[in-house]
Amino acid sequence: MSPQAAEGRSENPTFAPEELLFRRVPYSHIEDGEVNALAIASETKFDPDPKKCTSVLRSAYTESFLDALRTDCAAGKDLSKTHTVMHVTVSDLPKGLEIDPPQKDSRLRWDMYADHNPLPLCYAHSTICCCNEKEPGKAVLPPPSVRKQFREWFAAELRPSKAPEADPARLSSQ
Repeated sequence: MSPQAAEGRSENPTFAPEELLFRRVPYSHIEDGEVNALAIASETKFDPDPKKCTSVLRSAYTESFLDALRTDCAAGKDLSKTHTVMHVTVSDLPKGLEIDPPQKDSRLRWDMYADHNPLPLCYAHSTICCCNEKEPGKAVLPPPSVRKQFREWFAAELRPSKAPEADPARLSSQ
């Protein structure tokens, strides 16, 4: 089954706190079951244009986490043999990051937030962007130390996605 197409629908800016954000990760970026922070750093993007920030798929508009590997959501590429899918939860996105070590205007705090950016054939497509506390929800290019903190957090917090039927907790409750 193909991912949901946009079909003229506009963005939905409201993300539920428990919503998952799926990210494709090359198998080569995983060592001993953990995402290599240096390897994923080059794929973690920050930009004042939300469409150019770190790409993810929101679970509210996917049939399965596997939509992240389908050609409609992967720029026409078949990534099923070279990538896996991992996720973070919207409510876990970092808030209140500070410049480290303290530099000019160190009182300013930085937040990560999800932004819905549907593609014509992939309505679930979204990005994770950065904003500062003075302008919530407005994507910015944060200072290098904030980018570094987010990349480290992202690599540490990405969790493997799996089919619900493979979840032992779910099986034992049935």
